[in-house]
Amino acid sequence: MTFLAGSIVPFPSETFLIYLLKTKTHPVYILLLIAILGNSLGAFFNYQIGRKGSLYLLKKIYRLDENGIEKNISYFKKYGGLVTFFSFIPIVGDPLTVIAGVLKYPFLKFSIFVILGKSIRFIVLTGVFVKIT
Repeated sequence: MTFLAGSIVPFPSETFLIYLLKTKTHPVYILLLIAILGNSLGAFFNYQIGRKGSLYLLKKIYRLDENGIEKNISYFKKYGGLVTFFSFIPIVGDPLTVIAGVLKYPFLKFSIFVILGKSIRFIVLTGVFVKIT
């Protein structure tokens, strides 16, 4: 499920993670690890789509026109791969991961930023949920 949420398929991984945390059927660290891994793999999938040159999906799924695509590319060129750290942000992050592939940003750097951003996101989400329950 987190793979789907991390890819261009809109799916709320937070809801699924919170549900599993609430059931207490699995250790928290296992759920956290799976959420980070799955969501990161989804971003890697997006990267490969972009690497193959498929801006078509950005146009159809996110309804980005040429100006929207150029805007995302200019952010990427201005701030570099650091923008992929923010790939955890719903709707905004997914196109950035595709554009990283289109621009052939080095995969190792991409992976580090993506995993770091998604890890912080899920650690904070899990911490907040565990604290309030």
